[in-house]
Amino acid sequence: MLDQISNLVKNQAMEYMQGSDEQLSDEQMNGVADVAQESVVDGLKGELMSGNISGLQGLLTGGASGLTDNPIVSKIVNMFSGSLVSKLGLSSVLAGGLAGGMVPKILGSLGSKVQSDDPANSGFSMDALSGLAGGAGGLGGLIDKVTGGAEGGLGGIVDKVTGGAEQAGDGLGGIVDAAKDKLGDLL
Repeated sequence: MLDQISNLVKNQAMEYMQGSDEQLSDEQMNGVADVAQESVVDGLKGELMSGNISGLQGLLTGGASGLTDNPIVSKIVNMFSGSLVSKLGLSSVLAGGLAGGMVPKILGSLGSKVQSDDPANSGFSMDALSGLAGGAGGLGGLIDKVTGGAEGGLGGIVDKVTGGAEQAGDGLGGIVDAAKDKLGDLL
């Protein structure tokens, strides 16, 4: 799905710039499209990794209205705008205008694909999007990857991550220390 999102973002970014009044060179337009792709994908991954699945689901299934007021969209707009200034040397006014117009259009298009019944859009789903959090096969797959497939609910996860209570030391502090040691390899 990452390739599909990347292609969608780049295509939407190029369409947006070709329809705008901004006078950008082909090289600048390609740079903007690359930065758009990076910002949108990183923004979506960030939300997934922070556990904001319900926020993403609301964003992508709630329709195009209100996108500009959505906090996820605002984060991505700010990230994109800042990257346009730092990486491409665009003015903050131009970068803000491009990001503010482009990101809602891109995410609206992505949301339309997620909601679509068209078989051509079957790769755009919330489950597939969840896989962006490391290609782990959705949120359940990510948890399984971290815990090694632990069973037994939260207790099983804690036991799997810490190696069991006898190895974790006494109390919550020992569990946290053992978890940090085990998870450090994954980070």
